[in-house]
Amino acid sequence: MQQRFCPPGPKPTPHHTTPEQAGDAFARTKPRLAVYSHIVLPNATEQDLIPPTRKTYAGPVELGEDLMVIEVGEKVEVRRPAKS
Repeated sequence: MQQRFCPPGPKPTPHHTTPEQAGDAFARTKPRLAVYSHIVLPNATEQDLIPPTRKTYAGPVELGEDLMVIEVGEKVEVRRPAKS
């Protein structure tokens, strides 16, 4: 039986991807930067998402946030808004 991450609270709908499934997709597609940008579990943290993703994907991955800027050119650069 495959165990899936699902913290207490609202459960994702069946058409959404688990962190493990996202890791599989990232490993197959090999993006220059993988970014979680639509997170269904509202209280999910980086610790909830990244370790399960790392089971199958070792490349660069970020947890998107409001006002985050990603510049894609020769290099991929991530800028986050200043914390107040």
